[in-house]
Amino acid sequence: MTGAYCNFDLPQLHFWLGKDWPQRKKDIQYWLEQFKPILAPITLLLNIYRNTAEFTHISAQAGFYQGDSPQPLSLIRVKIDPSYNCYPTISGHKNRYAIHFVDFSLHRHTHETIEFSLATCG
Repeated sequence: MTGAYCNFDLPQLHFWLGKDWPQRKKDIQYWLEQFKPILAPITLLLNIYRNTAEFTHISAQAGFYQGDSPQPLSLIRVKIDPSYNCYPTISGHKNRYAIHFVDFSLHRHTHETIEFSLATCG
């Protein structure tokens, strides 16, 4: 969404946020109930995708890793030790992708070597 999220940009949201917590909690539970019928098939498909690949150990020099795949990818999984205090940002397309690691405290790409595990799921 372009712009800000001030009360004049999203009046319905700010009206709803002004309601008391029990009413908002009830609304959220109602909204989530609408998605329950599709939860089981989505969970099944994600499990199938996740189980198609094994994790391999990778080093991201200067916080960057670029990969490619001979087959189109549906899902990229990254596991990183929390002691690095960073998180991955992933961009790419079906066959090529790039992973940048962002330092959580500094809010910018890290220049350290990051050891992580990667699974590319077709």
